[in-house]
Amino acid sequence: MVYKRNYIQRGDAFNIEGNEISFDCMTELVFADRDDLSAWTASLGVDEIARDEESFIDRAATRQRPGRSARPVGSMSVMLWSVLRG
Repeated sequence: MVYKRNYIQRGDAFNIEGNEISFDCMTELVFADRDDLSAWTASLGVDEIARDEESFIDRAATRQRPGRSARPVGSMSVMLWSVLRG
């Protein structure tokens, strides 16, 4: 599994979209295949994760897009765009 989390750097010279970007961080998860994605999802303590996320993420504003990843061929990815609290 690949796990990446990138945060928007507001005011950075390379951030040409500026304040038009409607999220604070983007998380990418890549799994070998759909079975690995399903197994990972099934293993989550969903209530525990929700309680943890409530302390720093506006969950109602989080968007998600599952799909196929370009590398490696056949892998599955999940992208999350989150708005941080505070």
